[in-house]
Amino acid sequence: MERNYCHLKLDERRKLAKQLEAKMPVSEIADRLGRAPSTIYRDIKRNKYTDDELSELSGYHALVAQDKTAPDHKWTASLRLTRSASFDPSRPP
Repeated sequence: MERNYCHLKLDERRKLAKQLEAKMPVSEIADRLGRAPSTIYRDIKRNKYTDDELSELSGYHALVAQDKTAPDHKWTASLRLTRSASFDPSRPP
């Protein structure tokens, strides 16, 4: 069984942040975004911002979440390109 996983896009994260701020249940947010509730919970857990000095700034922020995930995608893509470009089955590793 093949799965296609697609990360939340910035516009989805903005909607998610607004709906969380409005105290909307995650199941309803997931329905509105057309995503599984587990995807929403996972994104909130992985990308929430915590400020120990100013606790009122802590929470889920769309731009923070996007910034947290963006470097991983670039690194993974460049790693794939590096691996595929340097792979030659006729040469020993």
